[in-house]
Amino acid sequence: MSSGEGTPATPEQPFEGLARLHDHLFEADASMVRVPSGAIGGAPPESLAGIHLVRETALGALVDLRRGRPDRAAAALERVLDQQYPLSEVAWAGTFRTTAQDPEPPADGAAYVHYDPNWRQFLGAILAFALDHHDADLPSGLTDRMTTAVERCVRGEPESRLEDWYTNPSLLHAWLTAWVGARLGDRTLLAAGEARRARMVARIEAAGDVDEYNSPTYDGIDLLAAGLWAAHPPTSGFEASAEVVASAVGRRLSTLFHPGLGAICGPHVRAYGVDLRAYVSLAALWLTLAGADAAAILPSAIDERTSHVHDLYLLPLFESVADLVVPHLELRPVDRARHHERHDGDARASSLLERRLALGAESGRRPTFSRNQYVPVTAHAADGPDDSNVVAVAIKAATADDAVDAHLGEPSTVAADVTSAGPASVVVLTSHSPEITATSLRIGPVDIALDRAPAAAEQRNLPSGTELHLTWDGPRVRLDVTVR
Repeated sequence: MSSGEGTPATPEQPFEGLARLHDHLFEADASMVRVPSGAIGGAPPESLAGIHLVRETALGALVDLRRGRPDRAAAALERVLDQQYPLSEVAWAGTFRTTAQDPEPPADGAAYVHYDPNWRQFLGAILAFALDHHDADLPSGLTDRMTTAVERCVRGEPESRLEDWYTNPSLLHAWLTAWVGARLGDRTLLAAGEARRARMVARIEAAGDVDEYNSPTYDGIDLLAAGLWAAHPPTSGFEASAEVVASAVGRRLSTLFHPGLGAICGPHVRAYGVDLRAYVSLAALWLTLAGADAAAILPSAIDERTSHVHDLYLLPLFESVADLVVPHLELRPVDRARHHERHDGDARASSLLERRLALGAESGRRPTFSRNQYVPVTAHAADGPDDSNVVAVAIKAATADDAVDAHLGEPSTVAADVTSAGPASVVVLTSHSPEITATSLRIGPVDIALDRAPAAAEQRNLPSGTELHLTWDGPRVRLDVTVR
């Protein structure tokens, strides 16, 4: 991916790259950040003219405050506050528009379609952080508005929406609720934040990990939450509990990260991609802060077309708590076989890392939330005499009717059984173009054998690689993945 005009950046200097990107995307007449095409699947930039992101504008204000530009930051924060929905009886009370141009949700508006309820937690945390760090740099009238907005984020959250398994917003909401309680002297909110913190910590301690298992984006939010708990604890309980969250996520991420391949071994409960070089992932930002080679785990250039480039805007928050989080991340060379297992109810996840490969497989999970992000089969392998060229492959269910149950085998194989209420189908994502026959796919050193030829095969070439949608006549099919 080439660098866009006005936005040269190298992943070795992520903050400098972000600062240049921010200057390129910030529109002074609107005092907001315009939507980069990489944020929404590579739409033509001209189709996004006049559309401005709310979360990234708030995060961009942190960039400007750090760079000594308080006036631009204050103007941007005023515009962000203008985008908050007031407190009312509607489901989106207290959250924010995703873009400043979003229409009012319809009466029966659907979460994540007409509004994002988690913007309460994200924008609330950003504003609270800004108040803790930059209160003296901002006008008092603005900080009063920001405090009121954070309170609305907490009070607007429906009591029953955030279940404890929904790890990343729930961790943030625990902190935010207690933060508001402490700031306003509201013992009820302080107790509510404490109660959620205690439940979340007990859940993580009992399972040994978070529910949103091995998610290259949401692990990043979990680590941020742990950093905020430790750096800005509204109670002593948050400071003590931060270690539980950071160590659980950090221990597993350190085990599954393969520095030689620049890969996080699967399987993934939630993932936007399988090749870290194809999009900006929050886990990659944390690993970069821990000393990993940015060129191996971030896109080769950072510009407005880079997939998920808007997530780079979280870097200032990460850097602010890095001293409390990075010690939980270890970069371990894979010089001998490394195994990891995770049992979560009926779900069984297995991971294998060797010097030139990483394989992940899971069985028994039937996700109903963020189903399209569930990746039960992954393979990463070095292609060629050295490790400079890495092939990445993922297999996941194509529809809600499909289920994938996968298991690691010997040597260096994954067996995936697909069952369906209708015709079985899967999506295969590859970083490199596959060689296709009637009953096989070959992607460099990765072979996928199909137990019979699919009835239909659709191929899409994407900026991040190739997507294959395979469908069979019957309700069952088996795929065997082997690394040569």
